[in-house]
Amino acid sequence: MDGLKENFIIEAVELLDEAEEALLDIDNGKDFKQSYNSIFRAFHSLKGASGMFGINELQEHLHKLETLLTQIKDEFPEGATDYFLKGIDASREFFETDKLNFEYIDSFSKETEQTEKVAKDLKVEPPKKEVSVKAKVVDKASKGDKKFQGYAYVVDDEPLIVELVTEILEGMNVRVRSFLDGEEVLKAIDDDHPDIILSDIKMPKVDGLTMLKKLDESGLKIPIIFISGFVTKDAVLAGLKSGASYFIEKPLDDKTIISLVDSLLKNVKAKRLIEKSLDYVMYQFANQEKILIESGRENEVELIKNEIKKLVSLSHELFS
Repeated sequence: MDGLKENFIIEAVELLDEAEEALLDIDNGKDFKQSYNSIFRAFHSLKGASGMFGINELQEHLHKLETLLTQIKDEFPEGATDYFLKGIDASREFFETDKLNFEYIDSFSKETEQTEKVAKDLKVEPPKKEVSVKAKVVDKASKGDKKFQGYAYVVDDEPLIVELVTEILEGMNVRVRSFLDGEEVLKAIDDDHPDIILSDIKMPKVDGLTMLKKLDESGLKIPIIFISGFVTKDAVLAGLKSGASYFIEKPLDDKTIISLVDSLLKNVKAKRLIEKSLDYVMYQFANQEKILIESGRENEVELIKNEIKKLVSLSHELFS
């Protein structure tokens, strides 16, 4: 169960990130309906999954956010974006502290009316809410452009090797971001997650194995192919222990690189498809759970929960 909960937390954070991005889209004047649906789906799916794992406090938190969200389907009143962003931050903090620290409101209209009344009595303008969010530096084209088959980091302290590997990947319609050291990768990856990484092992500052270990410690499970002229037994064992996918010895063989990259990218796409399918199943179950319980079909509820847990466990085994 610990492994399942760990996997749940990773997926939960991704859902919260999606909701945060959709909130910012609304604040920036983008399509309201599409952004609203993304926020609702994230809250609803996370609420259902939290209940399935018995995380009642988080489930109740998401339920309150979702309930308030349903009251403003047509447009966001003043303060709504800021309120939900704070609710998302509180959810993230829960995973770190196991505590929820958040002040709830029943409706935005009451808060707005009270603010305007106080402002009128004092004969001042009501204060404008400022939305405080974390900056996200993401290469949108690298992930959003459908013509690309994937997104890869290429890491090597030899610029010529970076150029050669990049040429091979771009020939596969893979978008590439290049680095000359593992230290640069660790700085960039907080806000920009590639599908795969192709890296040298021996590099100055932060070598490939240290980079992989730090990524693993931070919870980032990104497939890595090591390309190096120093593939020793110890390096292979250390790399496999931290989650390396493959090792390729220099000189480069483009056919081998193409074959391995193609295999890993297909695996990444399959993983995302399964995760989306599981999210959809949890979303549908969350809609039906209350109805089933009220109709006295608690046994069916437990059966469905167990089957979903088996699917999540299988997904974790296949892709961890």
